[in-house]
Amino acid sequence: MLIKFKYLVLIVCQLLFVQVSSKCQAPNIEWQRCYGGTNQEYSTGLLPISTGGNLLLGRSYSSNGTLTANYGAADAWVVKVNDSGNVVWQKNYGGTLNELFLMALETQDGGFILSGETSSNNGIVVGNNGGRDLWVVKIDSIGNIEWQKC
Repeated sequence: MLIKFKYLVLIVCQLLFVQVSSKCQAPNIEWQRCYGGTNQEYSTGLLPISTGGNLLLGRSYSSNGTLTANYGAADAWVVKVNDSGNVVWQKNYGGTLNELFLMALETQDGGFILSGETSSNNGIVVGNNGGRDLWVVKIDSIGNIEWQKC
C-alpha cells in the first residue's frame, strides 16, 4: 500500500512539474555589456541612480579595455552607466596595494558616498592607519573625489 502511494505522489508531482514548466519562459534580455580589460575585474555591487542608470562597483586589475588607469595591484572601480548600459564615466581609485568598494549611497547633491577597504597609503589614498582600513570616499556626480577618510 505504501509503495502504491509513493508512485501516486511521484506521478502527481511529475504532472504538476510539466504543467508549471511548460508555462515558464526565459526573461527577455533588454541589454548586456562586458566591462573591463585584459586582467581580472570583479563586481561587488550595483546602485540604481535616481536620475536613471546605475552605478556599478567593483575591483579592477586592468589598465586597458574600458579602464584607463590602474594605481597598483587591485583598484576600487566605479562605473556609471545609462539606462542602456553604455558607460557614462568610469574611474579607478587606489594606491599600490589593494582597494575595493562594497557599497554606495547616492547623496542629495547628485554625488555618491562609497564604502570599502584599502591597504594603501599612496596614490590617491590618504590617511591609512596601517594594514587594511575601512575606506569611505565621497565623490561628485562625475566621479571626482571630494573627501575621503580611512
